[in-house]
Amino acid sequence: MQSARERIYPVLAAGIFYFLGYFLLNRLNISQLIEGFMLSSLVAILLSVGISFFWKISMHAIAVGGITGVLAGIMFRYGVDLLVLISVMVMVSGATASARLYLNAHSPSQVYSGYALGFALVLSGVFLV
Repeated sequence: MQSARERIYPVLAAGIFYFLGYFLLNRLNISQLIEGFMLSSLVAILLSVGISFFWKISMHAIAVGGITGVLAGIMFRYGVDLLVLISVMVMVSGATASARLYLNAHSPSQVYSGYALGFALVLSGVFLV
């Protein structure tokens, strides 16, 4: 999708499925970690929809930032040594961001802000639940 506005309806549809997933997992009394991940992912999706009305933030960067954030949250909250896995995710994140920049799909600020948004939201979701 070339313009930011073209992404609104497909991302809203994904947000609906994340909401349904969060709702069903909440009713099943599953792990709070998974609930927090789903809820913070839903918030990231909804924020990206709102931002897409004005600006084309990198949703790829939001996704890899979110995965890195949940791994960092697990490491800090539960004391699990995930440093190698987080290092791999940082490299995957760099490759993803580089690809988005190489394809001229985003500017550096769109990629950096997407990664920061995904990382911060999902990391906080691990601690708030």
